[in-house]
Amino acid sequence: MEDALKGLEPEEITGPGGLLTQLAGRVIETALGAKLSERLGHPPGGTPQGPNVRNGSGRKIIDTDLGAVEIRAIATAALRSSWSASARRGWRAWTTRSSGCTPAA
Repeated sequence: MEDALKGLEPEEITGPGGLLTQLAGRVIETALGAKLSERLGHPPGGTPQGPNVRNGSGRKIIDTDLGAVEIRAIATAALRSSWSASARRGWRAWTTRSSGCTPAA
């Protein structure tokens, strides 16, 4: 671990957009992907078990104790088809927080 951090400034490790924030984002993406695979019944690229399949992705900002963390969030067909166009536009303006969804500033 020390070799991986060698030569990095403290700000590059723990600052906004630093290594720690990027690692947290990857952990969150992996956990969400695993949960989605469990719910859909197949991994990414696998054979869908029903009409609800992965259907694109988008960038989301999650407010964490480390600060803002950007992740790639995956949508599903059922989720997209159940939203009106205005609801989808509104979703992009929200930020997920640990206490639930609240409007982004």
